[in-house]
Amino acid sequence: MPAGGLNWSALPKSYKFYEGRPPLLLPRDFHFPDIPLYGLYAGESKGTSGDKQPDTTILSEILFLSYGLTARRRAVGEDFFFRSVPSAGALYPSEIYVGAWNVEGIPSGLYHFDTTRHALILLRKGDFQNVLDFEEVSRPPVSGKGVSFYISGIFFRSSWKYRKRAYRYVLMDAGHLIENLVLALKAYEITPLVSLDFKDEQASVLMGVDPMKEVCLAHVHFPGRGTPRKRRPASLSPLPSDIVNASTVSAKEIVFPEILDIHRSGNTLKRNVSPHGAMKDLLGIRVNQWEGLPRPPAETPGTSFTRTALNRRSHRNFIPEPLAPEVFACLMDLLASAATQQGDPPFESLLSLGFLAHAVEGLQTGFYLVDAGRRSFGRVRIGSFADPMASICLNQEWLKNAAVHFLFMTHTATLDRTWGPRGYRYAMIAAGRLGQAIYLACTALELGCCGIGAFYDGEARNFSGSRPFVSGGRRVYPALHHILIPIRFPIPPASGGNSAFY
Repeated sequence: MPAGGLNWSALPKSYKFYEGRPPLLLPRDFHFPDIPLYGLYAGESKGTSGDKQPDTTILSEILFLSYGLTARRRAVGEDFFFRSVPSAGALYPSEIYVGAWNVEGIPSGLYHFDTTRHALILLRKGDFQNVLDFEEVSRPPVSGKGVSFYISGIFFRSSWKYRKRAYRYVLMDAGHLIENLVLALKAYEITPLVSLDFKDEQASVLMGVDPMKEVCLAHVHFPGRGTPRKRRPASLSPLPSDIVNASTVSAKEIVFPEILDIHRSGNTLKRNVSPHGAMKDLLGIRVNQWEGLPRPPAETPGTSFTRTALNRRSHRNFIPEPLAPEVFACLMDLLASAATQQGDPPFESLLSLGFLAHAVEGLQTGFYLVDAGRRSFGRVRIGSFADPMASICLNQEWLKNAAVHFLFMTHTATLDRTWGPRGYRYAMIAAGRLGQAIYLACTALELGCCGIGAFYDGEARNFSGSRPFVSGGRRVYPALHHILIPIRFPIPPASGGNSAFY
């Protein structure tokens, strides 16, 4: 972790504005669907890609659930707004761009989603829905209608605080947002296609961003109904400088060459990749015996995805109380579903999911690995790791009362050998996606949860002295560290539109 204080005079803007460009205000009379979070992960949403045709109202609700402003806190005489996803340091480096291709009520074009006004800002007129996918990845031919979402990351929003380490946080924050967006689409019976593979330079031109400061990280596409047809993409011309300059979020920005180098190293797509198998089998971590994950009760507790997303918060003020077996079973069942539903590349080829059980009724204290595909878990080592883990996480003593610590681990050399440098991007985004699933699951179960991305890398690789993350000379890196903590708190009902935020 970098040392040194923060330069408050260089504090980046939290929102992106395009001066002089009129907003297309989206409807705010929300009527969200009432499908349980667990139902979305269990596949109870009946929609398939193309079943539902979004209009302006549905698009408005999807965007709000994905990245809307959901809470306000007054601090130092100013208002700070939280969103429906977590963010490292609450810096929110992500932005959403919307390709509305013949959507009812919206002129066809590429837009930026303005969270502060809940509006779309037109950047480019016309239909560009197949620009990034043409001859890049295998995709069904596009139809005449559809919606595309482009997720970007603005480096300085995170590097202002985290310096060159910020790249991992920008990627994980993008993963949080992707998972929320995918769930919001599924709640409206829309199954999207998520792609992390496209030409980076072409994406920057399409969105009109400054690639030194802001980059596209994901393309989430819904083809829509209509007669499929193949067609060459429309030609792209650079957008005006006032649009490109909007990627600047501070008059005193610092460009960290390490961030640009690692991102640009992943510009090349590696084709015809043969999966290397599950990451858990490549870490050199030995499991004594595998057993099936506990089965959740027939009546799974929890709230709707809407209420969960709008009321999710990070919580640290917890009490040392063990998790009940049925609650732990629900949590693990949802996480296994979330991990196996991630697409290409699959989660288990990028990361290994483990957990440190400290206070789970009926489960021995120790370090465990999870095989999500087989719905099983196995004990690696008996013992309590609360003290060393708190020390590794910058001596944050409050972690010692956590009931469970979730660990996402990867072997970077394997990522690089399989996908090239872009594999690091895949792994960190996958970690963010499953991290968001943990946040949502805990909120639905009325549990507190807080994510920790700040830890000492060297100590994490060798924590507890028994070196469970190092074997045979292999270095194994924790990609993300999420903590489940047993707070019980009431979840208020989601508003129908009378609140200042939703």
